[in-house]
Amino acid sequence: MKILHDSKIILLCLGDLAVFYLSLFLALLLRYQGEFAWPLWEDHLLPFGLLFVLWFAVFYIAGLYDVRRLRNGLDFFRGYAGSWAVNAGLAIAFFYLIPRFGITPKTNLLLFIAIFGVLAALWRRYFNRLAVNLRPVSRVLFVGTSPAIAELQLFLTQNTQFGYEPVRHQTNSRNELPADKVAWAKLIREERLNLIVLPRHFRRDPQLGKAFFGLLDLGVGIKYLPDFYEFVLRRVPLDEIDEEWFLEHVPHQSSFYHDTKSALEILAALIAQIILLPLEILIALLIALTSRGPVIYRQPRVGRQGKIFTLYKFRSMYHAKELNPDADSSQAVWAGATDKRVTPIGKIIRQTHLDELPQLVNILKGDLAFVGPRPERPAIVEDLQTKVPYYRMRLLLRPGVTGWAQINYPADQTLEDVMRKLEYDIYYLKNRSFVLDIVILVRTLKLFFWSPK
Repeated sequence: MKILHDSKIILLCLGDLAVFYLSLFLALLLRYQGEFAWPLWEDHLLPFGLLFVLWFAVFYIAGLYDVRRLRNGLDFFRGYAGSWAVNAGLAIAFFYLIPRFGITPKTNLLLFIAIFGVLAALWRRYFNRLAVNLRPVSRVLFVGTSPAIAELQLFLTQNTQFGYEPVRHQTNSRNELPADKVAWAKLIREERLNLIVLPRHFRRDPQLGKAFFGLLDLGVGIKYLPDFYEFVLRRVPLDEIDEEWFLEHVPHQSSFYHDTKSALEILAALIAQIILLPLEILIALLIALTSRGPVIYRQPRVGRQGKIFTLYKFRSMYHAKELNPDADSSQAVWAGATDKRVTPIGKIIRQTHLDELPQLVNILKGDLAFVGPRPERPAIVEDLQTKVPYYRMRLLLRPGVTGWAQINYPADQTLEDVMRKLEYDIYYLKNRSFVLDIVILVRTLKLFFWSPK
């Protein structure tokens, strides 16, 4: 199925490339009409080719090549409109700040941007409809009943672009399962099954294991529910795993990965600190001039293996005593989306994540990583460990400024949100690598286009 997903993305990329150059051709043809000639086209090929690479990167960061987004709707086109506007600005800067290509396409560029905006929107709308309406190639039978199965069935039914069609679910009662290979073969043939998804506890039953092993030569795939859930939703279902799962799937962090990642992050943090120092000074001045209290907010957080460290952020809220002289500033409280404690400047730096710039110091000190689970306050960690299963497993890693959970799910407001974000943290714990870290850092930029839902 990964091949099917990849082929869709390749087709989408080729279509974008074709629309890009078609838009350039139409812009030149409309602009010069009878004077249009091959040398004029040649003059524009190289610079616009470089521009396409830049535009492609913006589209990727904005999530426009994510198979989960290949659906027509307000969410998708809001992201497309935002990335198109960013690309328009980049195109203008590209030609007028780097005038090295012998052309300064004023009218040409405006025509191209407008034509591409229309044609690309039409192409994307057509492709999304095509991706959704393509006949699923894998019919899936779920064995068992659970919230995870119900969630998967609903998700795959609503997102047919993934190429899976849930047929129905079969109870996991031994008495109601097909009795032998012949009965299973009949069910597979009648339902035209390509994949059977099993509860994980079936692996502990030798008799069931042999029975399902015998189905492999019938051309049907066999997957355990946590693995299939993780593949589709990119998180690990808490209700479907146990301590044994962690022993099997959570690798020890190699010294090469850990040491190399730490060294690269310290170097990157040092460079970023030098470059961003003027911006940090400006933000500090704005905070000091618009509200009372310290510019830098210091707060104890829980790091790797439960170590307590001091986290630094630009203060984005009014000082507790400024709002209420009797306020208890030691009490851990989740900040709401419309928290009245947030200052006007704080709202801006929160939305742009500029309030986290002082965390570069935490990275230099080794308390934080660029990528990892979100660092929480000690009181919150102590409370959640008693309410959320396996919550402490996220403390096996250094917390991060950004992370897999942060880019895939909004800030947690409820216990259910905490459990959902933990599923993403456990996915990162299982699959962490340099490649995944780079993907997370790139996708963090996507938050400027839309927030996760």
